[in-house]
Amino acid sequence: MIERNKRSLSGPVRVCAPSAATNARKSAVWVLSFLLALFLSLDAGRAAATNQIFGGKEIEITASQAEFDPETQIFTGSDGVEIRSEELVIRGREMFLDQEGLLKVTGEVKLVHPDFFMQGEELLYNFQTETGEVKEVTGNMEGTLFRGSRAEIIGSSLFLKDAIVTRCNLPVPDLAFSAGRIRVENERIKTGVGWLKVKGLSLLPLPPLSLPTKRRENWPVIHVGYDEDWAFFFSASLRRPFLTRSAISTGVRAGANGRVELSAGLHWFPTESLTLDTNYAWNNRAGEQLVFSLTHQEIRSRFRVGITNNREAGKIPGEGWIRFSFPVASRLTGELFMRKAYPHKITDLGASLGDPKAESFGGRVRKSWSSRFSTRHGLIYAQGKWGKEYLDGWQLETAATARLLRAGPLSLRLEASYLWGKEGGLWNTQKLVLIQDLHCFEAVLSYDFLEKKPALEIDLVW
Repeated sequence: MIERNKRSLSGPVRVCAPSAATNARKSAVWVLSFLLALFLSLDAGRAAATNQIFGGKEIEITASQAEFDPETQIFTGSDGVEIRSEELVIRGREMFLDQEGLLKVTGEVKLVHPDFFMQGEELLYNFQTETGEVKEVTGNMEGTLFRGSRAEIIGSSLFLKDAIVTRCNLPVPDLAFSAGRIRVENERIKTGVGWLKVKGLSLLPLPPLSLPTKRRENWPVIHVGYDEDWAFFFSASLRRPFLTRSAISTGVRAGANGRVELSAGLHWFPTESLTLDTNYAWNNRAGEQLVFSLTHQEIRSRFRVGITNNREAGKIPGEGWIRFSFPVASRLTGELFMRKAYPHKITDLGASLGDPKAESFGGRVRKSWSSRFSTRHGLIYAQGKWGKEYLDGWQLETAATARLLRAGPLSLRLEASYLWGKEGGLWNTQKLVLIQDLHCFEAVLSYDFLEKKPALEIDLVW
């Protein structure tokens, strides 16, 4: 056995092989140690550069290619960079950050803020003062789109120059507001004197506006159209916040035939679910109307009291009415109402109005069977001269609204109501309505078969 071992050790292959393997292992360990040390040194240097603190806030930087100059304390990154500071995220192609916290990002800059998102060509931002600017900016804030030649950032506020604001996401918005300077802060957009633009054309000068970024119902409501009472007409209304839990609304409607209507309202919100409204409208031909309403959102109930004074020939001179709507069951709503007509105007609520010329009262229930069909049934008592509105005495009311056709943006709706009395019946409503969705507009073409009157209205849809 001893001789066999000696031979195995004396063989050139068996003697040399263990020595080569040992050297290889030593080389591999040395190379691995060098690479690991190099990696750790690079990572340590990068961590020092990418985790800076300015104004008590840590900044994290990620870049495909990065360099840090210890002498100038300037960090540069390229081929795609991302900078994070708490909830603020900035992305771009190249960036420079100095020891004072001044950041410059170029190449398809994107800025994600908790209150807004925007992108532009170049960004300058100071992490110490939380101020900056973006050139050729476009952005989005809760569905409200904006763009401008420059955006100045001050904390969570934006100041836009040569700006356009809209809620229409087309490349050329159907409708937009433009102004030389616009401020965006506290979830509101505040403009100076500007223009209403339709398809890029400035059509209507506008006063300074204050618009919410989230609740589009407080944006201007605009209608244009045609009917026999107004001829071609234009109407606009706007609600603005007033004090803490209040708002005021104003509106105007003008027709080509000289008819004008002005309206104003005061709205109070004592709680999140309760609303008190007072609305007044004055018409240079028809007269005036005053309406008080109380609405509770949680129980879906509404109480309304109104007064109407009419100066047109053949119309009721003065009318007072009360309506109360309330939920009965799922998709079933009830309504109680009372109306009184007087041969004179109602000018003093505290004075005696005398005997009414006509009166009516009753109740209704509305049932929504689906999104395309609903019905209404009621029991009504009326006396006096109501014209074509009611029959005399007790009567039953049957009404239906049916969506007959819906093909893409086009829909066709039929509205009809009929009164059943002891001595016969009376059609109260026969109307056909064609609705066309035009993205940021809605065109409504209707025809009243009883009055034989067509009407066209184009509504702004934010």
